Amino acid sequence: MTAPGRSVSTATDPTDVAPPAGYDSYDDAVAVRAALTDRIDTMNETAPDDVYDELVQVRADVSDAVPGPTQSLAHLVTETPPITVPALVLTYRLYGNLFLTEDLISRNHVRYPGFVPGGQPLQVLSHV
Repeated sequence: MTAPGRSVSTATDPTDVAPPAGYDSYDDAVAVRAALTDRIDTMNETAPDDVYDELVQVRADVSDAVPGPTQSLAHLVTETPPITVPALVLTYRLYGNLFLTEDLISRNHVRYPGFVPGGQPLQVLSHV
């Protein structure tokens, strides 16, 4: 099973499941949580009575744990640059540094990083 940008294991033995190393944003974590809870809901439709209650508890645990209560994750917001600029310039204008240039390029599927088109909405992180 997959969620945007992530593989989610459907292993039956809990020791076979490795949690993801981290999430790129709050929105990514919520997408993974939704994929997991949807899968659990599907399993509950045909689960025997003795398993149903356990699956309900697992679903509640997943809802509480993803994203973790101690994780401070950036949200995705939409920014629309008014003019065409290089990705480096746009990243610096948004964040005050160049650390998230690759994130901006990959998240928005920018073909030519030297020319990020103006007037086109982009998904960017709300804080660093």
